[in-house]
Amino acid sequence: MIGRTKLSLLVLLATIAIAAGGAGPRPGHETQRRRSAFDDVAASTDVAFLEQLVVSFETARAQPVPGGLRGKPKTLRTVALARLGELGTAESLAAARRIEARARTVVPAPPIVPMGVWTHPSWHFGDIDMQPVAQVAGDDGVTYGIVVSSMMGAVDLFLVANATPDDPATWSRPKLIPLRYYRGFHDPALAPAGDGKLLLRYVQDEPPARRMMEGTRDLGAEAPALGEQERVLDIGAIERDTDRDGWTDIEEERLGLDPRDADSDGDGIIDGQDVTPNFAPPAELADDLEARLMAKALFATFGLSGSRYLLLVQPDRPRLDVWGYAGPVIFGVERADWTADKDHGAVWMNWRVESIDDDTATVIISDWEGVLAAGSQYVELLRIDGVWYVVGWRMGSVA
Repeated sequence: MIGRTKLSLLVLLATIAIAAGGAGPRPGHETQRRRSAFDDVAASTDVAFLEQLVVSFETARAQPVPGGLRGKPKTLRTVALARLGELGTAESLAAARRIEARARTVVPAPPIVPMGVWTHPSWHFGDIDMQPVAQVAGDDGVTYGIVVSSMMGAVDLFLVANATPDDPATWSRPKLIPLRYYRGFHDPALAPAGDGKLLLRYVQDEPPARRMMEGTRDLGAEAPALGEQERVLDIGAIERDTDRDGWTDIEEERLGLDPRDADSDGDGIIDGQDVTPNFAPPAELADDLEARLMAKALFATFGLSGSRYLLLVQPDRPRLDVWGYAGPVIFGVERADWTADKDHGAVWMNWRVESIDDDTATVIISDWEGVLAAGSQYVELLRIDGVWYVVGWRMGSVA
């Protein structure tokens, strides 16, 4: 058995090696690296191609990316945006501005969220090809399904619905189910239960051991009952949205919002369309250059990930007027309070300006999901004719 000190040293060395990109081949053992889409982007002067990569996840996924920590389609989108800024031509900068204008129309609670690849916001996390783990045609002719995701800051069950289930692009936005998820949940099945209800059957085992890359060795709470289980799901209660703002009452309770007020922070934007629904940016924030640069860097990284995961920000972190991110950002959350009754899965954010002068800046965006699940990235910005553009991206440390 490896001792605690030796294990810690091995983890540290692995972290350093990953962050540095590895030691490379030994002399005499050099290999020819296969060309990837990242090489094509770095050399491209085709503005239309670069813009299409940024605005279309389908285009990015069709490119030959190498895989691994950095080599993902979501990161390719960030690199393509930086290349547009790096080119610095009138055409490429106009494309960058169009991309940002389009991003400002993104809302966190749309009515439709297609099945398929659901991305994690962090560059060092893999993405999931999401499909319902159980589904059934309801008494109303609508097909209902159950998905398991940590998109709301814990591992949860969500209800999805589709009147045309053969079309994966027409599933409803997943709605949080008020049923505590315990590790060891498996073999779920749905059946109609009449009167707008569904019967969920599943098997609950004791929690299995966690894998190292999950970021914690804590097994979490053990289910109060093991073996075959049944729960009745009230569709109307799950989908109830009293203030008609796009978030259900159950989700607003999770997010700390007011289910009876469509605009919880009073900024004139209803909660389901507000990326920061519990923070109304004060007018003076518009003149805060560092805050604007951090928000732009967050869009270039987590925004272009296409993720809808909830992002949590602790009380001592700077608050931003976030735009272009497809999930909610909730400020002022104490980590200990959040994790007291929730399973592993929350994404905690931090950001800061590392350096800035008249025309250049570097912003660090970092995320934390657990002791062995955290990372950072550097976004470089350049001011051109009075406007700041993203011109570079590089990954930082990862654990």
